Amino acid sequence: MARGMILRLGSYCRLAWRQVRRRIVRVFTQNAEPHMIALGAAIGIFAAIMPFPFLQFILALVLATALKANRLAAVTLVWVANPAFFYVDYVVGRALLRCLHVIAAEADAISWQGFLDRFQQSVFALMGAVFVPALVGSLVFGLVCAAATYAIALRVVLFYKGRTPQPGRW
Repeated sequence: MARGMILRLGSYCRLAWRQVRRRIVRVFTQNAEPHMIALGAAIGIFAAIMPFPFLQFILALVLATALKANRLAAVTLVWVANPAFFYVDYVVGRALLRCLHVIAAEADAISWQGFLDRFQQSVFALMGAVFVPALVGSLVFGLVCAAATYAIALRVVLFYKGRTPQPGRW
């Protein structure tokens, strides 16, 4: 019985991966300006990295609408790239805040398990200890990832559309 459950889980994972891949390809091959698709993808990655659970989708839509980017690309990339970035945001933000002497250098770092334990506590108690460093880290990490995503997504869109990238234009 356990083997059957494992085989079914494997087939569900393959089916889920096919659906994700199909949606990504549909985003990159839609009939829209390549710059707008790439900008939407970058906004989606940026919003997915923000430490606002359940609000990344709304943030992506608002930013994509304000910047006149492709909303479908932004929303799709939020759904695809929304794994647990929160701990990475916390680590990056904590390192930046320590370098800027905002928090004490001798303050203990939180391990992954400690992070999960603290995250399960009251949200208000965590605002200074976890959320602020995570917000700072997510802004920096999100901007870097968004810039890289824009460059890569533009190349991918141009590849799918059969165009060659122009020198000097990203």
